[in-house]
Amino acid sequence: MHDLYYGDRELWRAAEELYIALLGVVEDMVAWLDERAWRRVMGALFKQNHYAKPLMEKIKLAVETKAKAFHEHLEFCQHRRIQKIDIGVDHIIRDIEDFRQENARQRDDIKQYTWELCRDLFRSIEWSSANRHVLQLQTVQDFMLQQQAQSVQAVARAPMISVAQLQACLRVPANTQATDLELAVQHGQAMAPKQQARAAVLLQNVTFQTWFKSAESDILVVQGKRGSDVHATMSPLTYFTGVFATMLDRSQTAVPLTYVSGRHSIPDDALEGAEGMMRVLIFQLLARFGDAIDLPDMNYEFVEGTKAGDIRYLCELFRLIIMATVSSSTRPFAAVCLVDGMSLLETGARRSSLEYAVRSLQRLVNDASAIPGMLVLKALLLYSHVSQYAWERFPRSAILTLGDDAGGDGHGYNPARLAAISASAMQGALTPRGHMPMPYQ
Repeated sequence: MHDLYYGDRELWRAAEELYIALLGVVEDMVAWLDERAWRRVMGALFKQNHYAKPLMEKIKLAVETKAKAFHEHLEFCQHRRIQKIDIGVDHIIRDIEDFRQENARQRDDIKQYTWELCRDLFRSIEWSSANRHVLQLQTVQDFMLQQQAQSVQAVARAPMISVAQLQACLRVPANTQATDLELAVQHGQAMAPKQQARAAVLLQNVTFQTWFKSAESDILVVQGKRGSDVHATMSPLTYFTGVFATMLDRSQTAVPLTYVSGRHSIPDDALEGAEGMMRVLIFQLLARFGDAIDLPDMNYEFVEGTKAGDIRYLCELFRLIIMATVSSSTRPFAAVCLVDGMSLLETGARRSSLEYAVRSLQRLVNDASAIPGMLVLKALLLYSHVSQYAWERFPRSAILTLGDDAGGDGHGYNPARLAAISASAMQGALTPRGHMPMPYQ
């Protein structure tokens, strides 16, 4: 612990006092053993099991007091370390916000200057020759190039790690998303028509459509309420994930970021658990936008934490890349996170990491709500059955529980039919009143 919190003299002093206390215990025990044998015999005869109680209480008091002091200061060191991390994160948030405001001011200046030049240009048609027109246009072009160069120079920083190197640290195969979605669709095609209908029920649900079509960042938890085969790794909602994500990508309504837990539920899978989920989501962002964004500043500790799969660093990296994507985009940015098989992530040792990831996702959605018009982030968390954890973590208004009856006409829903329903559900999606749709390309 001294190596971990190097330089903390109070922690070192607490460790020394604990060590001295232990030496004192040894001294007291040796002194007690050096007493004459007849005293111990008499003590054992009359006091029986209590003849050594004073010594035991003295030892317990001495050691526990110093051990408690050491542990309390160790907790203080941990809280101080967490505070420093939090302060660093706040600085990053402020830097991004300052850049966004400065960029907005520069855009307004460019618009104003362009308008004034155009006004002068039209006036000059009556006063001057074509050479003057060319000069005016050249002035506009030079000004815009100058403003663009200043904007780039203000935020240009030499990254510690490249996009390719960061992708290598994540250790995610390049075709993971495509393979997972393809297998999800194949799984749905093999289902009985009644099970396929349950995927269509969600697409036709009014609550889901209202949530998805709004231009506000939000989280929706869907519970499939499946009564049988609760231990299966895939469900009708997996089929929904495969088709809906494909349609999102094809229609360019929003960027689909997907994770199919059933594909990585084996304990020794390289992408299992909440850590695997975050690595897959980050990799998808980098694969899609890595060359077009400036990577956030990361020190050696951050890179090592990411490489080791530490959930804290992975969640923070996901947030930073989302914000960097928004900053580098010339139009509003919309993304939908689809996580299927949430119940597989909240079991056993995986639950603590999942709780941290969910809290981070909730904070990110709240941050996105604070910059309307620039970022719309929606998260759809899919459970194949009712989950107690969901009721503990999310408000009732954010939870949609599907009914017991599957609905449908009994003919099943192949990918084409389900895609048609998806397209209908996407009409007018993520469109604020008075604005055009928000494609991501």
